[in-house]
Amino acid sequence: MTKFISTGSTLLDLALGGGVALGSVSAIYGKQATGKSLIAGELATNFLLDYPDGKIFYLDCEAAFNPDYAEKINLPVEAIEFV
Repeated sequence: MTKFISTGSTLLDLALGGGVALGSVSAIYGKQATGKSLIAGELATNFLLDYPDGKIFYLDCEAAFNPDYAEKINLPVEAIEFV
């Protein structure tokens, strides 16, 4: 049985069949300022809520990661491995 992590968006989770599959490699792409970093941050936060000792590998091609915003959504930056 596959476990899923919520993206923070009910409609997107439904479209994905329940969220993003645990253990999968996922790419979020699209035009600038469309919410890609927001969804990645929400997904990471939701993962760490379920798996507090888990590790996240984050590749940010646009250099858009904002540590101040991450703090506001309770995303522990120290749990992220930036690639």
